[in-house]
Amino acid sequence: MIQSEKLKAHAKRLRLYNIANRMDSILHHAQEEKPTYPEFLSLVLGTEVEMKERKDYERRLVAARLPRKHDLDEYDYNFYEGIDRRQMKELRELVWLREAYNLILMGPSGTGKTFLAAGLVFDAVKAGYKAYLMTMEDIVNCLRLKDISTPAMMTYNKILRAQLLAIDDIMLFPVKREEATAFFNLTVVTPENATNKAVTWSSGDSKIASVDATGKVTAIAEGKVTIEATTNDGDKTASCQITIVNRGVEISKPEVSDITSVSALVEGAIKASGVKVTEAGICYSTSQSPTVNDKKVVLSGEDISYTLTKLEANTTYYVRIYAVVDGAVKYGDQAMFTTAVTVEISVPQISSISSSSAQISGTITTYGLQMDEVGICYSTSSMPTVDATKVALSGNEIVYTLNELTPETAYYVRIYAKLDGEYYYGDQGMFTTSGIIKTHFEPTDIYEDKAVLTSVAPSGVKKVDICYGTSPNPKITDNVTTASVGSDGKLRLSLTGLSKGTTYYLRAYSRVGSKIEYYDDEVSVQTVGKEFSVVREASFRSEKSDVEYTPSYRQWYRLYLTYTYDIKVKGTYLVEAIGGGAFKKTGDFSASIYLENGTGSFTFMRDKALFENSWPYASYYFNTATDVRITNLETNVCYHIMIERVTFKSA
Repeated sequence: MIQSEKLKAHAKRLRLYNIANRMDSILHHAQEEKPTYPEFLSLVLGTEVEMKERKDYERRLVAARLPRKHDLDEYDYNFYEGIDRRQMKELRELVWLREAYNLILMGPSGTGKTFLAAGLVFDAVKAGYKAYLMTMEDIVNCLRLKDISTPAMMTYNKILRAQLLAIDDIMLFPVKREEATAFFNLTVVTPENATNKAVTWSSGDSKIASVDATGKVTAIAEGKVTIEATTNDGDKTASCQITIVNRGVEISKPEVSDITSVSALVEGAIKASGVKVTEAGICYSTSQSPTVNDKKVVLSGEDISYTLTKLEANTTYYVRIYAVVDGAVKYGDQAMFTTAVTVEISVPQISSISSSSAQISGTITTYGLQMDEVGICYSTSSMPTVDATKVALSGNEIVYTLNELTPETAYYVRIYAKLDGEYYYGDQGMFTTSGIIKTHFEPTDIYEDKAVLTSVAPSGVKKVDICYGTSPNPKITDNVTTASVGSDGKLRLSLTGLSKGTTYYLRAYSRVGSKIEYYDDEVSVQTVGKEFSVVREASFRSEKSDVEYTPSYRQWYRLYLTYTYDIKVKGTYLVEAIGGGAFKKTGDFSASIYLENGTGSFTFMRDKALFENSWPYASYYFNTATDVRITNLETNVCYHIMIERVTFKSA
């Protein structure tokens, strides 16, 4: 212990804190495995190296500022576009990073550019690189504040030391000339101690935009153009794409969803470029090309989202998004939608599923109208109608239990309503009835007061409820217990508190709500004492042992107990002592003997029985119990006789 503390102190003095913290486990491992000196030294130093590498990785991973989703192993090639498995494999090998090539990911929104960039940064971190993912806005803000803010300067220094810098959302927001120059200087002429910081600027299309010697970009016409900077020292290049739009406001066509008989969700967007929107919102009408002189809803922000209410059922509406700019109203393209009929029917909720039944619930909203008929229709085919099987009910709240279903069968169900002679259906629900649990328990171990049985577990079943009693066809009003799947994959059932020489019947059951379902798998088992009985005779014989015992009134003895047996269950039986002792039928005592069904006797011998001479009685007894296991070699059923305490006493 003292030596361990000294070693810990030495490790801390050398700043080997990981070795110090794990010193006890290192020493314990050395005591158990007894490594050579080089092996032990490798273990000690390897512990420190492993923990430092792990902490370094964790620090670099945190510093990388990755989004939640960043593992390229989860890349969905069916969802994302623009890259195949071969290209992904080449990118993840990071050859481009080792060779110091720039990598540009381009494509429309939603194609997975950010996910791909984050994943490559994650792979670089795992490979030991200092890598970061930052937006252009974050970098520009850092450059703007680095001379006046300590955190910004720390971020700037981190960028300069980066081996990989992934820049997201390039040129998605306006920047000043000096900020753009600082950004390109950072990406093109980093580090700052470069001997020649001169940069040559060029435009990919001077008819769309021009760029002067300082990096100032001048818009000329609408379109997209690539601006490129090239260092005079080293001929390094960097580029970005700029989109030039006219001054004004863009209004999207509204998207309409969640349409009911009285409401509809309207969504869209307003994007202003160099102008101020003084009012924006939604206008709608039952006539085409609605204006603000019809019904309108005034909203705020660029993103439009509003649920229109108090609409008329089964009616066509037209809706547009509008914006007021410089006193003039601007409209986007119109969208059209039709409200639903006046019956709203929910998706059925399905519960209490058994092998032959299921409970269906749901609602019907009629907005005050009287329905001709409501109910449930169901079938084993998709999209059932009333032409299949139907159950007519009453009221708007649907609650009904379907019975007499087929086990292990898929059913489809819909709630319906009839109005003015026409049937209306809600969305369908689907469920599958459970299978009938098939078990067949066989006894493995039988005692006078206990029985253990096992059964093959049905697929997917982890436990089975069991009822049992002394009469056939037991019910849950008799006795209940549970059989559970063990490590061997079998259901194991243990019945305790049983009566000697008694037959017990058992079967599986299930409970769905208030309904009890019994399964056709009844079996029986009989405890030891009737068809199988072993009885110790009243007499016994003892021999004093040579082993001394203190105090003097206690002595070790060897006891010989004679047992008679009456076995009516046919077969050959192996008799074994579990917990000490030996048997004799004919010949010498041995660890086990064999019996045939019928009647007979055998002798049990046990060493170290304790003789105690204490007034007014002297008695013999065992310190520990012995389980006499008698196994039917044909069925592998084990019968157990417990030899616990010898109760012979003498005055």
